[in-house]
Amino acid sequence: MLKKKWQSPWLPDSDPTTRTSVVTSHHHHRYHLALKRGLPFTGAYYWIPLPQGAWSILVFPNAFYVGGEAGHVDVWEDVVRILAGLHQLNLQGLLSQIENCPYGLPRGRVVRMGSGDWGVAHGGDHPKEMNLESTISDAFCLRDIHSNFFFDEHEQMLSEDQYLIKCLIIAAGEKSHD
Repeated sequence: MLKKKWQSPWLPDSDPTTRTSVVTSHHHHRYHLALKRGLPFTGAYYWIPLPQGAWSILVFPNAFYVGGEAGHVDVWEDVVRILAGLHQLNLQGLLSQIENCPYGLPRGRVVRMGSGDWGVAHGGDHPKEMNLESTISDAFCLRDIHSNFFFDEHEQMLSEDQYLIKCLIIAAGEKSHD
């Protein structure tokens, strides 16, 4: 959950379109605040499919979340809202279908390990056309730091979640071309 100072108490009462726009904008703003510091940071990430068929990364810096950790389950609703906006899908319908599918997209986490070194946990299932190490290093300001990239089965997609999300996104793409 976002720390109180980053929450918008009026947001739950707004219409779905406004809420999706605000969530997307606020996510973008928080991420750019973390980047602006120019220092490495920890957090969760998801790879998301774009309407053109390419992939992008959504970064959730830990500093903005209660307890200092952006959990994948905690940020999933924001991911779904951003996907709905990008793919022009009905948000309520999408939420009802994939609200409990946080293992449906490639994901991972940047951590500080017990030794103080930086680590990147991943499921080994990121989009093959994307360079995992350079994309994550750029996204989390890790370019000048040796980071340990390691496989973590907890970060792997679940086939049922992946299939459902893929079907919904493909169906949306087919409707937009009709």
